[in-house]
Amino acid sequence: MTQDFDEMIATLFGAEEPPRDPTGALMTIRPLLSELRPSLLVLTDADRTLLAADSLDTSVDAPTAEALRCQLELDRGEGPLRLLAPLAELPSQTPFAVVFGDREAGGVLAGLVRAASDVPLRLAELVPALQAAGALARLAVLSHRRQERLETQVRHLRAELETLRTCQGEIVSQIVEEHHQRLEEQAHRMALEEVYRAAEAANQAKTEFLANMSHELRTPLHGILSFAAFGIKKAQTASREDLYQYFQKIERSGKSLLVLINDLLDLAKLESGRATYDFATLDLRLLLLTVADELSPLAAQKHIRMAMPPAGTTPPIVADETKLVQVVRNLLSNAIKFSPDGSLIEIEAGMAGPRVWVRVSDRGVGIPEAELEAIFDKFIQSSKTRTGAGGTGLGLAICREILAGHKGRIWASNRPGGGSVFTFEMPIDPRTPPQDRDNHATGTAAGCRRDGTGPPTEGGPLEPPPCPAARLDIAEV
Repeated sequence: MTQDFDEMIATLFGAEEPPRDPTGALMTIRPLLSELRPSLLVLTDADRTLLAADSLDTSVDAPTAEALRCQLELDRGEGPLRLLAPLAELPSQTPFAVVFGDREAGGVLAGLVRAASDVPLRLAELVPALQAAGALARLAVLSHRRQERLETQVRHLRAELETLRTCQGEIVSQIVEEHHQRLEEQAHRMALEEVYRAAEAANQAKTEFLANMSHELRTPLHGILSFAAFGIKKAQTASREDLYQYFQKIERSGKSLLVLINDLLDLAKLESGRATYDFATLDLRLLLLTVADELSPLAAQKHIRMAMPPAGTTPPIVADETKLVQVVRNLLSNAIKFSPDGSLIEIEAGMAGPRVWVRVSDRGVGIPEAELEAIFDKFIQSSKTRTGAGGTGLGLAICREILAGHKGRIWASNRPGGGSVFTFEMPIDPRTPPQDRDNHATGTAAGCRRDGTGPPTEGGPLEPPPCPAARLDIAEV
């Protein structure tokens, strides 16, 4: 079909795009009409809607096609054959317009065939075959159209599905983004709350420290001023013995004040990194015995016994003796201070690989689990010792800084039977690089690590088990 004929058919039948012969059904009908030389075949459904059109002759003009369309609209498809009268009276060179009715299918197969005297006779013979062919052609075309509609629906469904997938992906992305944003906001809020809590804790620690420091400073100053005032007032009348006692109490208060000020200065120097260390070789057990002997009068006042490690427990070590004595003195004085009368304090020592450890255990009030780390911060005291015999909260902070200067560590735990345990560990020689310390370590240690298999790991604190060797009471040394 030419483009002009397509346009003509579209105009006559009201189709936006003339349906050609999508299934080839009309082509199968042509051989039946081959002797009549069909120039145009048209297939419609029951309401005369054009289903297919096929043209073999481009000479079909608009008037002829219009006449065929008019006859199709008038014909009801009740007879098996219509030879349209207006076209039959035209000159012989004009083709006949023929309509084949199909009562069962309700559709029409029509065409233009060659004008000849025997056309009706020939067509009458072909009516059954043409009717069957027309019915099959309609079924084929309708099936094809249904298939096209189904394919169109499938395409639409696929497009909708793809749209849904896209929308779903966008929705999921939006949900994930909103969830991520909420998590970030929550994390930010929690971080702010944590900072706020830390600031509150620091402020509270500062307040408690200032209150405690005020008390600690005021007490010795008050003693100094009071006894000085007594001495001035009674200088002329008091006996030499009374004046001597006044001076003793002034001296005692002055020493307490000096210790407090020295602690503050020591901590400030250690934290600033300006502290110097005088490393030298020393006997760790002898150092422990010396400090225990120094504090034995305090222990005797409460009838407290101190058990010491036996000889040969540790090898000679390298350390700053003055600072290490300060650490041991602080731990032992705390143990005496918080131990009940008549109890026992155990001082243990041992070696694990290239490191030595010391442990001080008492039978006192213990430390809440949540405070085992915090008590090493400056100005922090355990809630169980904050009143009564509690101090300024600087001693353990100083111990931690001193041991850090020895490349060591200190930590606290609770004794299963009650009381607290303070343990510190450090290299045998802090001046030696870690690899050299490992190579230098030989033999089996008197004290061993948690699993008893060698030196402590760098990832966690050493927890030495109780030394199996018998301990000596300080009174026996």
